Amino acid sequence: GTVPMIGLPLLLSLATLALAAAHQPATDGPKDTDGVERVLLAHVDSGAGFGDKMQTYRMILALASRTKRTAVLPPFQTTIVDYSLLKNVDFAKDGLPGLQKALRKHARQNNEWVGSFTLPRSTWLVPVDRWFNMSKLQKISSISVRTLAAWHAASGGEVDLALVPTKQHGCMPFHDHCETTPLKHNVALHRSLHTLHVATVECDSSHEEHVRETGDPYSGFEDRLLATLQKPARQSTPVLALDGFCLAMHLPVTDSKKQQIAAAFQFNDNVMRIVDRFLEERHIKHYIAVHWRRSDVLLDHSQYYQHHTPARVVRTLHQQLQPLLSGGPRIDAVVLLTDNFLDKELLAFRDLVQQQFSLPVHRFAAGADLSLLPTPPATLSSSTLTPPIESGLGPDSRAWLADLVAIDIALGARADWFAWTSGGSFYSHFIVQQRANLNLSPDTNVQLALFQHEADEL
Repeated sequence: GTVPMIGLPLLLSLATLALAAAHQPATDGPKDTDGVERVLLAHVDSGAGFGDKMQTYRMILALASRTKRTAVLPPFQTTIVDYSLLKNVDFAKDGLPGLQKALRKHARQNNEWVGSFTLPRSTWLVPVDRWFNMSKLQKISSISVRTLAAWHAASGGEVDLALVPTKQHGCMPFHDHCETTPLKHNVALHRSLHTLHVATVECDSSHEEHVRETGDPYSGFEDRLLATLQKPARQSTPVLALDGFCLAMHLPVTDSKKQQIAAAFQFNDNVMRIVDRFLEERHIKHYIAVHWRRSDVLLDHSQYYQHHTPARVVRTLHQQLQPLLSGGPRIDAVVLLTDNFLDKELLAFRDLVQQQFSLPVHRFAAGADLSLLPTPPATLSSSTLTPPIESGLGPDSRAWLADLVAIDIALGARADWFAWTSGGSFYSHFIVQQRANLNLSPDTNVQLALFQHEADEL
């Protein structure tokens, strides 16, 4: 039957990534003439979202390819925000002021100053091989790849040289090693629940100098970092780490190698079996997947996301998609992929889809069986949830919530039709990439015309 839409907590994190093969393939990475493997590892704990973290993985692989090193990928750090405090807000009636009023109310209840009040959240580390097929990642990218856990278990975490950006332009909090001296020896860096024993920490000022001279922090970032790595002394270093560089900055998929890397991230069989079971249990063979990006309404000063109401989303979906459905297979359902935490909007979406398309709405929700995935990700931190998340997933439910983003992306990838609401969403474009990997026609991908300037036209 249809997944109940009432009382669902937020199922997607603001920033999530990576899980897959429980199997870590053996690697035989690039070696020097003396037989020593050359390794590049990186660690960035920015507060960025899914897209930025995927860009970080792509950047590590691109740099490893160009420097002929084995790429060591850190786990994906994801933060799960508990929006249940806001789920009963009537956004259609009260709008953004209604959300702000609810935040003020809960701030007072928690004896916090409203300006500093944040929703309860927890942070988890998700290994890259929990979602993604590591064998395909290596084969398609033609790059030797290891997870941080596998490399650390084999090496003991011994690093010859760690490069850290100078304070002004590093990603917090790792540039603190450059505050007093440009060079340090025998430093222990604690990263992603692992300890790295670093022989030398060296501060790199090339990015800061470029920004000081040009005022442009973006142009040529990859080439500057590559030049830093290819200096003779560094090029010969066996294990080299980048610690604190903002590796998500502007990595356009322009050349064939970057396209190869982008296509290499494919979900493993465990993730796809969960998707198959979800569809089979609901007797869904053909469906429309809709990614409705909504939680950004809390941060939306331009009012762009405020116009993505249930009525506008469903009306535009019907206008753009209905003419394309004739002549194709009978559609069984709409599968909703969303971070919308507003119960009334979820109910309205369900009712409007049933009216416009005569189709049920399904959602991979809390309480779903994720037993095919291995042990939940490790926790870094957790604030007290008031009230606790009600999910039926047991005491580690917040960890499982981090996994659900992978299932939603895979559901979007498998759909007969995929529609999305935000043109700038890396998440949606990642689904489009996954669909291309499955050889689905680009004509089945539909960006909904929901821009603010069209408000009077729709």
